[in-house]
Amino acid sequence: MTHDLRRLAITLTAAALAAALAAPATAAAETPDVTHPRPLSYAITADPANGLEGIHVTQEGTAYVTSVFTGAVFRGDTRTGVFRTWLPAGSDGRDHATGIHVDRWGTVLVTGAFDGTFFRYAADGTLLAKRTLAGEHFLNDFAMTRDAVFATDSFTSTVYRADLSATALGDFVPFAGPDAFGAKAEFLNGIVATSDGRWLLVADWSTNTTWRVDARTGEVREVAVAGGSLGGDGLLLRGHTLESVQTDWATEETFVRTAQFTGDFSAAVVVRDSARVSAVEVGPTTIARDRGRLLWVEGQLSDETPDVPYRVSVVPPAE
Repeated sequence: MTHDLRRLAITLTAAALAAALAAPATAAAETPDVTHPRPLSYAITADPANGLEGIHVTQEGTAYVTSVFTGAVFRGDTRTGVFRTWLPAGSDGRDHATGIHVDRWGTVLVTGAFDGTFFRYAADGTLLAKRTLAGEHFLNDFAMTRDAVFATDSFTSTVYRADLSATALGDFVPFAGPDAFGAKAEFLNGIVATSDGRWLLVADWSTNTTWRVDARTGEVREVAVAGGSLGGDGLLLRGHTLESVQTDWATEETFVRTAQFTGDFSAAVVVRDSARVSAVEVGPTTIARDRGRLLWVEGQLSDETPDVPYRVSVVPPAE
């Protein structure tokens, strides 16, 4: 990716869119479904207007994929490989969509990217709640604790917080701002919460930096990383093992980096990388786990002539 193209991707606007660590044992690996093999690649949509971004896969194999350019949300089955439009582009004023997750009550949460919006839907697609931040914002990804949702605002280098319960979604308020993240914060992107809800891990896609945020106080601390840089887009956390979609800007390649964290999540060591693909022609964005497999979204967000249909595919193993 050229410097200009990288900068364009970082500063996209709505107009532009027309040492060794003593860590606890990692979570047990999920068992691959060998009885019913699943496809290695999924065609999501053939409409070139869409640029795919977010993904969530439930334990049952229901997958949700978002379009950052149109706001459409697609739903499908990772067992059959069939995907259809679940929420049409522009519905409920949702003109863009990035992060998507299903909460513990079965409702579907979606960030509205450039519009500074956040949506909550019932499993049947009924809109339950919509929140909008005034001004210019890019609500990108989000993570949930037991009683709250935390969203990254890539434009303002801020993490926002809202109360979350089975029946209510609160208003979003600033929780950790740009002063707390410092000069290395250019494009806050991926975010995950630890299983106990104590810490948030927040990554910067541009500078490949990761921070630990106290989910109670908002205190921010840069994670000390050994063995390489750590930042990126989509994040997955299992126990103390973090998987991150990371881009090497020097080689214009994207890959999944795995890192192991210390018990208090203040430091990490890089463990391994997946095989690399083109950051432009494939352009992976976010990841999700489907049984024993890791899937990523081939977003092609910086490709002027995207290869359709847009796809979600299995992350290639390390070479």
